[in-house]
Amino acid sequence: LSFSILVGISIYYILSRVKFAWLRGCLGVVVIIGIFAYHYPYFERQNFVFSKPFSTMVQVPDYVLHFAKYYIDNPDDHHVLIAPMSNEEYSLKAYTWNYWNTASVLNGLTNIKHVSNDSFFLSEYEKPLVSQLYKYLRDEEYDKFDLLAKRLDIQSVLLMTDVASNYEKAPTESSDIYKNAIEHSQLFEKKWEEGSWVLYALKKTVDNNSFQTLTDISVYHINDASIRSIYNAERKDFVI
Repeated sequence: LSFSILVGISIYYILSRVKFAWLRGCLGVVVIIGIFAYHYPYFERQNFVFSKPFSTMVQVPDYVLHFAKYYIDNPDDHHVLIAPMSNEEYSLKAYTWNYWNTASVLNGLTNIKHVSNDSFFLSEYEKPLVSQLYKYLRDEEYDKFDLLAKRLDIQSVLLMTDVASNYEKAPTESSDIYKNAIEHSQLFEKKWEEGSWVLYALKKTVDNNSFQTLTDISVYHINDASIRSIYNAERKDFVI
């Protein structure tokens, strides 16, 4: 910083002593070009590559930008589940178009409320629930997935097939597992698709305007089992 200030003062002093305005302008342009030429090597793409082929300087695909615009034009207060599941040991995001970062590519592009198993805002209680949600989807247990997703306020799934699942430092599950599970169910409805990203909405399975009768009532005592195990095992409504 001090070097830059000294260089700037020196250039200003030299140019101010030139009497002719046209010559002073030409010299100023030459100085600016010289500065950019001197620093040009620092902006070459190979300087941003740290683990081939991944880089911190990438060309973002059009479908990523178009998805951000789609979500801005169609805001939704509910959460979106990101699939496939991220590596549970190393929180890294790697894509086939050479993006690599610990932060989601969606950050900064849109204010979408996205959820993944490595989301930093998840509590210690919520993380196992989200991991269980992925398992239900992989295992095609659609009723349990639908129930838990609604309780977590998740009404959409964003499937990213451009995830670098074979990245050796942080391998992830193949997106094909989730793609096949989604296509095998009538629970999902395609809302948006472009490039390697597909957004699915969960169809409404309960009519909130209808009345439902109780078929049975089960009474649990706190000593019989933990509330959490009962909540995860039973597909029922509870009154505590």
